[in-house]
Amino acid sequence: MEEKFKKAIVAGVICGVILVILSFIYTVVWRLVFVNDLNNWMNELTRQSNMAYPVFPQITGSIIMAGFIVMILFVLGILTFFLAGVLAAQKASAFIKNKNDAIMVGLVSGALAEVIHRPFAMVFSFIMDLVKPITTSNSGDTTVNAFISAGTQLICTFPIILIAGAVLAMLGALVYAAFKLNV
Repeated sequence: MEEKFKKAIVAGVICGVILVILSFIYTVVWRLVFVNDLNNWMNELTRQSNMAYPVFPQITGSIIMAGFIVMILFVLGILTFFLAGVLAAQKASAFIKNKNDAIMVGLVSGALAEVIHRPFAMVFSFIMDLVKPITTSNSGDTTVNAFISAGTQLICTFPIILIAGAVLAMLGALVYAAFKLNV
């Protein structure tokens, strides 16, 4: 294996671990703190929508704070993928000769970061859907909801985030290669 890909793998592992930590914060901490307020607000929204003249329920401070925290975690996730490419290009800078090398290093690091992250995100989500679900399935069974959530993450979320993360990491590697390596 080429040395530049070994460096990209190291960068992908580092950023994958960071994504696991962000996922833990979102799935466990955020849901433990805010799930009751979100459930109450969604129940009120559902109740209001069934009325003849629905009124949008009041958004409390905790709902705004929950949304703010989600946005911060979302931005940190995007930055983590971008910095995976930067880190990979920095570590493999001696082996990057052209833009194609930078692209490949970025793609490997971003894809590996998501491959490391997604199984943990699925497990965190599965456990939290059993312990403290945000919603329940039509059957009312939290186990069914947990399996649906984990399956959705694998089938829908994983490919989208894999592609987006690889592209962001590739852009990070290209930015580093263009500005620092003059490639």
